Amino acid sequence: MNNIFTYSQDSALKAGSMDYVEFGGAYACTIKQAEYISTATGAAALEFSLETSEGLKCGHVKVYYKKSDGTENTYGTSIINAMMGLLKITALTSRNAGTQYFCPELTGKAIGLFLQKVIYTRNDQSEGFKFEIAVPFSVSQNKTLREILGNLPAEEIAKRARVYKDKRETNNRTQKGAPATTTQYPGIPDDDIPY
Repeated sequence: MNNIFTYSQDSALKAGSMDYVEFGGAYACTIKQAEYISTATGAAALEFSLETSEGLKCGHVKVYYKKSDGTENTYGTSIINAMMGLLKITALTSRNAGTQYFCPELTGKAIGLFLQKVIYTRNDQSEGFKFEIAVPFSVSQNKTLREILGNLPAEEIAKRARVYKDKRETNNRTQKGAPATTTQYPGIPDDDIPY
């Protein structure tokens, strides 16, 4: 008789549990990979593969820093700059690996990220979801870069957690009609985010 399986308690305890982030909110993350990508229309982004301190994975988290017309995406640039400031990184470079380009300065770094869950309708009319970075923060201080540099109390992450709601995207627009890249605070345009 041949053994097909050997009992593994570690594996058994994972039955029924999810290994991926399912809910929006504040997470202590490690950036497993940061890859430069571009769309067919010419928009450019950093795409992150993340792992939370609980071991949950979250992939394909894109931060667009360049629009299709070649102009800067100020919201995405602000997010990337906030991450750099929190991690004390002064410049990002690109390392080629075949046809892919990676950001070595961000790879392997630990950072707090408040993730916004965005629910969307796929082409086949089924629902899917993705995550966007709403705001990076320091895990040890539970502060955003603005709070750290301004010597302000740690309030932003707790406030976001209290009022958090998933976003629903329809044809690149949220249900309330605001652009899909706005934060969960209705009426606050992306350009008004201070960092």
